[in-house]
Amino acid sequence: MERGTGRGIMQASISQIKDMAEWAGLLKQSAYSWHGHSMEYQEIIQMNDQRHDRWFNFLIVVEGEKYLFAGELFNNCLYSQEKYYAGLIPLDSFEHIETAILVVKDIAKKLNAERVVLSYLETDKVLELILPKLAFKASISPQWQSASVMQVNDYEMIWDHVYPSKTRNMIRRSWKSLEFREINILDHVGDAVDCTWSKPERHGSVMPVYYRDERAYKDRQERIAEILGEQAVSFGAFHKGKLIAYINTIRSHNEAIISNLLSNVNYYQHAPNNGLFDFMIKHYCKDAEIKQLMYSFDGVASVDKFKHSMGFKPLRVIRCVFEL
Repeated sequence: MERGTGRGIMQASISQIKDMAEWAGLLKQSAYSWHGHSMEYQEIIQMNDQRHDRWFNFLIVVEGEKYLFAGELFNNCLYSQEKYYAGLIPLDSFEHIETAILVVKDIAKKLNAERVVLSYLETDKVLELILPKLAFKASISPQWQSASVMQVNDYEMIWDHVYPSKTRNMIRRSWKSLEFREINILDHVGDAVDCTWSKPERHGSVMPVYYRDERAYKDRQERIAEILGEQAVSFGAFHKGKLIAYINTIRSHNEAIISNLLSNVNYYQHAPNNGLFDFMIKHYCKDAEIKQLMYSFDGVASVDKFKHSMGFKPLRVIRCVFEL
């Protein structure tokens, strides 16, 4: 049920959105939104993140216009979800930014939060709008994150001008001994789990059980396939018929999201990651609806080094921290 919050702002449950066209319109309406996700992707995120029971999802109506917001309440702080919607309110003026902040403050107060971290006051395109104003607001401080993205529209240009020479040589090495193809990951569950067990601890933590157990892995991938249908696209690298590396991606509006990449460390001498990424990039350059790839946020040095070597560029995303 909708309820007023003052200043003409109304809130309603996001579950009321049933029309896919309406969802797509909401995601695309923000002038600087670059990270629009499909409705199905939201369900995948919640399934993959054990924190989802702390999330609050809102459809916000401001003077007849509808906007999306998702937040997580943790330690008395309300965080807007980076992996959720980018477009809260069209950010073509500082007045719109202030409206966004007021809306989120209202939500935070109802949840008894003491602080707010509001991400996706979009990209550095709003820098000239927001920083001069924020300089006079002691309670608000801007921060920045980097998300890695890559434009995919011309493969020849990427090969000639985006890949450094070392990356091209690694890709050529992979061609000598590996085969690459689009796959149904459910046909290769055993080999996929072998990729995990070749190095179960990655980036400082042990991989979740649903990557290490064949039954759990199969159940999870079946659920993802049920939700996403043709939006789920996977790619595999093979050595003598064995899957030694794979990438799962999600087609989401104008963007393909790399949900995970895993490879068997026993085959690193064949450069499977480089060859597989090249194969995926070539695939999406042929996909007329996909304009860019998104490969998570920067922060893990080894992963950042790899994805930047493959042509992904950091895109700065502003966050604002303020006390209530």
